[in-house]
Amino acid sequence: MPPNMLPNLRTSSTTLSATAADPVSPEQSTCADGSRESVSASHPRILEPGLLTSGSAETLASEQKAFQLLIGVQGPTGAGKSSLLNAVLGCDGLLPSNNAEASTATICKVAYNYVDDPRQAFRADIVFRTRQDVKQEIDRFFDDLRDRQRLLKDHEVNDGVDERYDALRQSELEEVNANIDTAAEKIRAVWDCSLQQLEEMESPADLFAKGNPAAKFLSTTKPVHGADSEAFAAEIKPYLDSTYIEVRGTSGTTSRNMAIWPLIDHVDIWIKSDLLKSGLVLVDLPGLSDAVEGRAAVARRYYQELAAAVIVAPSVRAADERTGVSLMDENQELAMRMDGKFNSRSFCVVLSKIDDIEWQAAGKQSRNLQRIAELQKANIHLNAEIHKMDKDERALMKKKKKQSAEMTKRAKDRSDEEAREAIITKAEERKTRMRRNRKLNHREISDLIGAAVHTAVKTRNQVLCARILGHLKQRHERFVRDCPGTGDEFISPNIFPVSTTAFWSFKRHAQRPVEGFPSVAYTGIPALINWLQEATAPRRESQVLLLLNRYVGIFNSIQTWIDDQCKSTPKIFSEEELLTELINPKCHDLRKVFDRYSKNLENKIKKCDPLGSKREALDFCEEHCNALVKRWVFMYPDDEKNIKKLHHLTFGAIIRRGGDDFMSFAGKSKQKYNWMGVMANAFKRQIAHEWIRELHQNIPNEAKESKVAINKLWDTNMSSLQKSLINYFPEQKDYLLKQQKTLDAIKNQAADLVEKAIEDISNSSPAIHANLQSELKDKWKSGFKKADRVQRGRGVTQRRHDVLKEHAKKNGRKMYLQAVRRMELEFRAHLESFPGTLERAWDHAIGTFREQIELIIGNIQQQQQQQQQQQQQKHHNHQAMVLFETADARRVRIEIQEGVRRLLVSWGNVWDTPSLELDAGEGVAIPAVYVGQNDTWSGSNDDDDSDWDGEEDDEMIEVKEEPE
Repeated sequence: MPPNMLPNLRTSSTTLSATAADPVSPEQSTCADGSRESVSASHPRILEPGLLTSGSAETLASEQKAFQLLIGVQGPTGAGKSSLLNAVLGCDGLLPSNNAEASTATICKVAYNYVDDPRQAFRADIVFRTRQDVKQEIDRFFDDLRDRQRLLKDHEVNDGVDERYDALRQSELEEVNANIDTAAEKIRAVWDCSLQQLEEMESPADLFAKGNPAAKFLSTTKPVHGADSEAFAAEIKPYLDSTYIEVRGTSGTTSRNMAIWPLIDHVDIWIKSDLLKSGLVLVDLPGLSDAVEGRAAVARRYYQELAAAVIVAPSVRAADERTGVSLMDENQELAMRMDGKFNSRSFCVVLSKIDDIEWQAAGKQSRNLQRIAELQKANIHLNAEIHKMDKDERALMKKKKKQSAEMTKRAKDRSDEEAREAIITKAEERKTRMRRNRKLNHREISDLIGAAVHTAVKTRNQVLCARILGHLKQRHERFVRDCPGTGDEFISPNIFPVSTTAFWSFKRHAQRPVEGFPSVAYTGIPALINWLQEATAPRRESQVLLLLNRYVGIFNSIQTWIDDQCKSTPKIFSEEELLTELINPKCHDLRKVFDRYSKNLENKIKKCDPLGSKREALDFCEEHCNALVKRWVFMYPDDEKNIKKLHHLTFGAIIRRGGDDFMSFAGKSKQKYNWMGVMANAFKRQIAHEWIRELHQNIPNEAKESKVAINKLWDTNMSSLQKSLINYFPEQKDYLLKQQKTLDAIKNQAADLVEKAIEDISNSSPAIHANLQSELKDKWKSGFKKADRVQRGRGVTQRRHDVLKEHAKKNGRKMYLQAVRRMELEFRAHLESFPGTLERAWDHAIGTFREQIELIIGNIQQQQQQQQQQQQQKHHNHQAMVLFETADARRVRIEIQEGVRRLLVSWGNVWDTPSLELDAGEGVAIPAVYVGQNDTWSGSNDDDDSDWDGEEDDEMIEVKEEPE
């Protein structure tokens, strides 16, 4: 829908309802003396334009603004996510970049800003963490301090007694020290407390004192807005990265220089960006190796809602990080598969910073390098020659000035002067040629370097893409092996190499673009933007069509109400006749047809059972559960060939978290543990094939078939309706046939609502299976609590492990069964809501249908009434007899209808001539062949030296001038 239509529609509908409610009340009419008389008995309600309410268009506008498709952008610290987001949004400097901690500091969501106030062109809400969340993290820090103190005390008492135990104690100290240092860094950033001060602190209560500047942020939301992008970016920067700012405490306490990011849950930003206009929302997510406490839970919440994911890996490190794909762990991959989102439309990989490359080393044997060396050597020689000629010319000019000062001239002097002039002229011509050659050499060098950089980047990209695809293919084969029945073919995702540095060099109109990137297409950003638009196109198109069909319904109702093109009818039927003999029976028949179809559709939907193989899955998990718990004690539980034991402090920390996410820094390397996620995935893999087939194949097929069925049922009933209407009003046959298009719009609305109701069953998938992990965690709570109470000391890990193994052996199947039953109940509850959703869809369709029929018949009745009034006035020569409205009311109604008619004509013109041209996606892919400067100058005149700047080129290769 054209953007300029929405305000007009709201204004017109509001005006119509407000005007019609007072001057032309359906219950009263104005007499000649100005008094009011009731005409309710004779005024047929079929003349009321019931759809013309002020809320209709505004409701649709609200739904349009509420529509969001979340695109997650995730990657490690330093991957260039912030720079990538700025480039994709076309808003330079909005999110802070080039900061080692910026990308892990805060989860940030950027959506379209619908506020038109220029003072709020940029808006943000900074949502701070709850007091309880932060306190829980700090309490764990103090637990680690106590653990370290116990280890050090144990070292004093038992040092040297057992070498193996000494080594284990040292490893545990390294583990706890890493956790302490990570937490202490964040606490120091906020509270400015040294580690020594924290160790001496008896309780963390002082950190949450009322006057403390940090305390006033917790459990609050801070709004920020501005008109200028640079000023706005500067204001929100401290909340997005590790910037320190001066913060004053409450109750007039002194201010403190502190960082805010450890206290922030997430930041919501709204800007005016064309990319976001259609509902796209970009979410800057941390990589799955993020160590910020509680951040993983927030990120996981967003993962459930993502329509697509963009995984960012820096090119210079992609090969060292298992090609960057490890950023999507198996939990997220399995979730995306079960949500029907693991495909080329749902995620892509971005290789960032492709301009960061040692192209000379990459092309040592390249002929280009040899040619560049030759040209640079030639230019050095040319510079030397030009410098020598300049020196000789200055000597000649000096001599000329000296001789010209003499008063008498001899013939010999004149001939010498002419000879010098000839020498100077020839020298100038030669220097011009040499400068032109030097300039051409510079051009060729630039092109050769650009081509060499492009070749090096392209070669590395091909290698990295092959590794990424190979790694993903291996993971796909492992998924197919571990998930019975899933034999889907591997689909390669899109991989986009990008350079934001090169992109912004073009946007800022830099004099010299980054070498190897002769146009913006080479930067990869246009290709990525195009993918974001195309990947989300089906979802956006479905939403747009749904809204447009409802807008068309409002449009048609208004148009029908003002239509005066019907012919004269010899008879006016009473309201009772039309309702009892025509309108009510037809609505009743249509409802009966819909109800019969509903029963058929409901029976099909009830057969959907994504948990049909749960019994077999539970049998597998009962046995597999014990095997999984046995591996919990190992540092690398997935690697059965590795028997290195987990540190007892790490083991205890995971137990205290109920088997949920925990990041270990043992051996100065990050290792993530998620016992409950692994337990949940064991069940999910067993049902994945049936889940995907039922929810993401069968259900979408039913949605498509529903449209076909509704079209057929509707068309059959409309054919019967047309015959009945023509029997009543044979003179209006042409007029009635033209109304078919208006009635079909109601059919489209009904089909849209039913299709959406069916698709919502598929879309409920993430919320249902995602809760399995939290359900299992709840069932394991008593086991973890018992293990945590085990007496500490030597062998504590083994004793705790025995408790957990015993708990799994006794309750394994029961815990799975209870958690899965909850999944089943949630799914069945969703299915049970489906008939009610269908009922509301039919109510809307029948109500709109009745309204439209009443408006059509009302026009016919009104036309005949007006003709009778005119005839009575003509023959009896007195004021028209009032049948349904007074003369004043009729005048007001006609004025309103004329105004609406003009508005509808303008709307129709806008709809007939779309103002928005959609990009077909051409010209955005990264060119495979390097097109350099010489290609663009192939038609230029090499003799034209008008753009020559000798000083600039002289600076490129320095030639030292000899002293005279």
